[in-house]
Amino acid sequence: MEDKLRLPDRALQIQLLEVGSGTGLHNWLHEKTVPYTIIAQAVTGSYEVNSPGGSTRVTGDEAFLAAADTPLAIRHLAEPGAPRMTFRYLHVQFYLYEAIDVFSLFALPPKTDAAVGAWLAEWIGELVRLAAEPPGIPVLTERKAIAYRILSTLLAISSPAPGSKLLLHGDNELLTPIAAFIRERMAGPLAIADMLERFPISRTALFKLFHRYFALTPMEYWKTVRLHEAYRRICATSDTFSSIAERYGFANLQHFSREYKRQFQQTPGETRKKNRLWLSGGEES
Repeated sequence: MEDKLRLPDRALQIQLLEVGSGTGLHNWLHEKTVPYTIIAQAVTGSYEVNSPGGSTRVTGDEAFLAAADTPLAIRHLAEPGAPRMTFRYLHVQFYLYEAIDVFSLFALPPKTDAAVGAWLAEWIGELVRLAAEPPGIPVLTERKAIAYRILSTLLAISSPAPGSKLLLHGDNELLTPIAAFIRERMAGPLAIADMLERFPISRTALFKLFHRYFALTPMEYWKTVRLHEAYRRICATSDTFSSIAERYGFANLQHFSREYKRQFQQTPGETRKKNRLWLSGGEES
């Protein structure tokens, strides 16, 4: 697909690289929809993953893969006679021009084979080790090198998503700077007039462009970006929901909570509780 495409090095960024491991009670069902790509492996036991694409059983060295915004029902299955299964995971986001998720351009398979899974197990293990090291340039360099090896491996087993070729070869030069401009203004204010003033595009063409690639209006895209960033902050920090709402430009907590529930089918409080429950292995802490 990209045989003649030339992107500058700065076009590709790592937005998220979160690694960890844990345990899950046998037969525990964890349901979630998250704004990042998931790579997860059962170290002992297995997974049963249900998504809109169907049901997938993941065993041995295999890894299950799920792109951002995929509704998932993940069942944790221990080995016979064991109370728990154990797992390792990696949450990642790779973006073009800080605007477009790479895995919105490529369709991931629901799982890897054992050979690819074995490579992922080694790399995730290295990332876990590096997470315990004192931060610095050498550690950051190693983390990024591993992340890009993972990306290259996943792209090799993925297929182009519908419309991705046109975006990469045709509308890339117009859409990506507009989307990046929107992301830079997550705290607002932002209006359609700001985009029309900044970029050489008509209002009609602007709306057609965003509908073609995101099935959203430009302002709906802006709201979605802010909610996705808020989701990550709810999971990764102990910030109050009011401060998160303010950080991402929502008028008040009530407005934020209403839009958040519409996007993720759960409240901010439910997201934080479910994330902590998942990290604790299916038991209330």
